[in-house]
Amino acid sequence: MNETTLMKISFTGAIAGIVFLYIFVTNLYVPNQRIADITTDFAGRTVNISGTVSGLYIHRNGHMFFNLDDGTGKIKVVLWDTVIEEMRMKGINVSDIRNGVNLQVTGDVKLYRGQLEIIPRASGVKFV
Repeated sequence: MNETTLMKISFTGAIAGIVFLYIFVTNLYVPNQRIADITTDFAGRTVNISGTVSGLYIHRNGHMFFNLDDGTGKIKVVLWDTVIEEMRMKGINVSDIRNGVNLQVTGDVKLYRGQLEIIPRASGVKFV
């Protein structure tokens, strides 16, 4: 291969890499969403919400269910036992999650039996 061909291949690869990184990084940021604005159109999308915990229920197998209310609406949040265990391993005191506590939750919107709910990731639950 000659020098001109190698330069063209290098330039094309660099541009493709920059475009890939831009797309990847822009998808990492999840903007804060008002709960009232979350509709069934959001199913399958990742959202970031903040609010106050109410209606906390801890199932005997370790799952946590609660509502998060931001003043514009409320939505059910489901913390599976596997996520709770990951949170504990990261040093998060899960027993501090109780009614009246303010949380920021990043997770996926799901539609379950006609109701919207948020399924957070382990790194997606923070005390505020």
